[in-house]
Amino acid sequence: MGLAAAAPSAARAAEVCPADTLTCSCLQVGPAIVSTAPGQSCGGDWKAGEACDGACYDLRLGLLQVVANRSLACLNEAAAHDVYTLAGVPPGPPLVFFAQVHVMGMLSGSATAHVVVAEGPTNGAAASYGEGDSPVDDTILIPLLYGLGESFPLHLRLRAELGAAPGMADLTASLEFIDLPEEADVQSCQGYTMPVPTVPSTWARVKATYR
Repeated sequence: MGLAAAAPSAARAAEVCPADTLTCSCLQVGPAIVSTAPGQSCGGDWKAGEACDGACYDLRLGLLQVVANRSLACLNEAAAHDVYTLAGVPPGPPLVFFAQVHVMGMLSGSATAHVVVAEGPTNGAAASYGEGDSPVDDTILIPLLYGLGESFPLHLRLRAELGAAPGMADLTASLEFIDLPEEADVQSCQGYTMPVPTVPSTWARVKATYR
């Protein structure tokens, strides 16, 4: 069960959020970039909607993106970690809901991709893709059990890897929370904004590989 949430205003603005890591070997940028900013790319500050330089994340929208296009073996990866808090629901027993990640994009040639969403070592889902899966349009999800004011961590990872042959990858992974009451809100250390709720994807399309 999560920890009790701090008041989400001045106290939250002052706290140091978990660090995130970008690996940008397809751009020959190294070592890995470690940042506590809400949005970052291999080239600097980043927010969703801007061109992505290698590997990018914007935790305010729960979005990761990787782009790679080279003829040499390399990988670009965005690994993000944030702490979320359930708000807007009445006090009472914990609610069962889901953290869902929607993966979209293109792969060609030697390019492969891998996506992970995890609460911790015992609650996670992952999926991998290759050229035969392109265009990628897939969903993975994990169950969560929390009540009003309780906080929980989520780890998000999106990786594009190229082999020795030429390849191209351009993918996004976007987080949302589903099966919550309409009045519910999910906030985060990095200022996550919860989008309009949507219905979950059909189970036939969900690849949930629990780790």
